[in-house]
Amino acid sequence: MSENIVQFPSAGDKNLIAADTERKETGGGGGDDMNTRITNLERDMTEVKVSLGKIETRLGYIETNMLTKGYAAILALVVGLGVFGGGWWIVQQYLAPLVAHIPK
Repeated sequence: MSENIVQFPSAGDKNLIAADTERKETGGGGGDDMNTRITNLERDMTEVKVSLGKIETRLGYIETNMLTKGYAAILALVVGLGVFGGGWWIVQQYLAPLVAHIPK
């Protein structure tokens, strides 16, 4: 069990990083290559900004023309009143004369 224990390095120890965890380079090197990478990133960001502007324009159009809950409730009320009114008119026109002629 004692072979699994690693001694914590002290504050003054110069070997704070173990040999098997050496720092690995992830970049593309130095100078000219870095400038090329930055130029490519800036160009890509310009394309991203243009695409984002198009998306924002589309979302603005959708937002102004979107069916909201309030508008849907008003439409449902108007349609419901229309259907009820039409049904009431049909009852008055066709059923009322029939009921009036029923013998008592």
